Amino acid sequence: MVRVRVTFSGALANVKERKLDVEASTVGQVLNLLATKYGERFKEEFFNSGRTPKRFINVYVNGKEIRFLKGLDTTLGPDDDVTILPAVSGG
Repeated sequence: MVRVRVTFSGALANVKERKLDVEASTVGQVLNLLATKYGERFKEEFFNSGRTPKRFINVYVNGKEIRFLKGLDTTLGPDDDVTILPAVSGG
């Protein structure tokens, strides 16, 4: 496992920090750690029934969206930055 920085942009339930360091080897491990830390409300807001991020939740590793990498299996390196950015809509 390596230490990575998680950056939160936008509003997510129960998330008070905007930056957090965690130890994980994959994006999936990061998200599981966050789900454990922030609890049921976070899980409901963040994950669909298949335990993958909801469509409007964007996750990036060093600026690249994980949908174009290996998704939750994207391997992390030392000091990588994982950014979580919920899509915003409205008018």
